[in-house]
Amino acid sequence: MSGSLLTQLPSVWPLISLNGDRDIAMNNISSLLAELYEIAKVLSRPMEGQPLGDTLQEIARRLCDLFGVDHSTITLLDEGQRFFVVEAEYPKLAKPLVGEPIPIQDRASQHSLVTRQEPIVADDLNDHALILESSSFRQIVQTFDIRSLLIVPMVTNGDTIGTISLDAIGRTRC
Repeated sequence: MSGSLLTQLPSVWPLISLNGDRDIAMNNISSLLAELYEIAKVLSRPMEGQPLGDTLQEIARRLCDLFGVDHSTITLLDEGQRFFVVEAEYPKLAKPLVGEPIPIQDRASQHSLVTRQEPIVADDLNDHALILESSSFRQIVQTFDIRSLLIVPMVTNGDTIGTISLDAIGRTRC
């Protein structure tokens, strides 16, 4: 990991403290790298006979544990780039989101994930563009008290293939 990445991590999700004790910071970095390695092992193992949804579900669980968040979703972009489809979430909400489409058309924030491939950081969803663009998203956020989130596009060979979302429920996190 480069020094610039390590200094950016605390500004997005407070994973490690680079201002505190050096030994504690190094231990936190070691733990973070160990868990990232475990996630990479899950992604690289042969998937013969195992549904993709099961693997994505395991990744969503591990991401919640790793980042200390309350909820995580993984979406995949449909071939026509009209919407993201929720393929995994952890933990499952009272009304599970798996299988739900998230339209992209006429939603600048969602469209930007595909075209600009930049993360969305929403420390307070009350007046964020994501809420203003979609009444269905606003309803989900209000129903489950999601207060802040981070959405990161998944990119392969220069193409966006989906997103990972890390959500804080009942508290702001960013």
